[in-house]
Amino acid sequence: MKNSIIIILYFMLISEVQCVAAPKKEPGKVTPFATLNPPADITPAKTNYDNGWYSPPKQRTAKEQALLEKRLGWFHKAKYGLFFHFVAPEENCTIEDWNNIVNAVDVEKFADQVKESGAGYIVLTLGQDQLYSCAPNPVLEKLWEMKPGSYISKRDLPSELYTALHKRGIYMMFYIAAHTQYRLPNPASFTKKTDQYENWLKVVQCYSDFYGKRFSGWWIDGLDKDLTTNYRDRMHEAIKHGNPDAITASGNYGASEFTHGHCDGDWERQQKYRKPYYGRWDPNYKIQWHTLQYLGNTWARRDTMHTTKSVANFAADVVKGGGVITFDIGTFVEENGKRIGTLLDIPEGQMKQLIAVREAVKNIKPSDGSGK
Repeated sequence: MKNSIIIILYFMLISEVQCVAAPKKEPGKVTPFATLNPPADITPAKTNYDNGWYSPPKQRTAKEQALLEKRLGWFHKAKYGLFFHFVAPEENCTIEDWNNIVNAVDVEKFADQVKESGAGYIVLTLGQDQLYSCAPNPVLEKLWEMKPGSYISKRDLPSELYTALHKRGIYMMFYIAAHTQYRLPNPASFTKKTDQYENWLKVVQCYSDFYGKRFSGWWIDGLDKDLTTNYRDRMHEAIKHGNPDAITASGNYGASEFTHGHCDGDWERQQKYRKPYYGRWDPNYKIQWHTLQYLGNTWARRDTMHTTKSVANFAADVVKGGGVITFDIGTFVEENGKRIGTLLDIPEGQMKQLIAVREAVKNIKPSDGSGK
């Protein structure tokens, strides 16, 4: 009898311990992987930049998801890449000045730097909130009624960069803005506000068709709402017109293949929450988890804002968790708080940090982040 009581008490104790060790899951709650030791208050939303991602997830079959994974293979294996805001200075920049800036780029030297950094891809701006572009686009000139050569550089810089990077095994992607149109004044033929957006879709498709499969992906800015009918989805369609296998990221996560990952200006929060705690695939959209991080004090600055150790450790965690990280590199030449020039290279201090990143991630195999 005494032994029976002891056995019963033993099993009661074991049952109680098991209940403590295995808490009940909340219905519909996604559990993060233990790989990166997630903070107790982590949620899928906290791992992404929290501004304007309002599109519903795309429902994919198992076959469609497998094809998506195949398209993303090179990006996932790259582990990290570099983002360059190659844009014109803010004030008193003429087309002659812009041509001099574009012509000054040494593409072979630049490609050697990227190779040394260990990055697997770059992202180059085709234009942002400045006046000029470094890429040819006759549709842009026609629709905005420009004199050829008045807004676009004589040199087709992206094509030359592609050739130099491709022979070094480095992929190339584009940045495009959905709504700024290089600060161009709208011609009189644009009688409705939506005309600029409808015509911009034609401009984007021209870029896509011209560069085709030479470019492997696009990062689209300003696409967190529809500026005209179904604008967000139609933008993704225009981007992919010349290369259906190009991967895209925008504020329209439902049409994207990887998360936009817009950088958080709070470095402490970025290090704590902006990591792939739920693994390679964003749990809500089932797309590749990705983040951005500027190495300077903000976008395109040439200083180093954070310690090399913290940058390398953050990158290592992103890769270990199954994610991809893009570092924004300094391009702006400034004087007295004004942008007076633009350089396409990697500043010395930022190169040192990238080499530390290269060493920190070189032995981490790309994975789904589960630790298995």
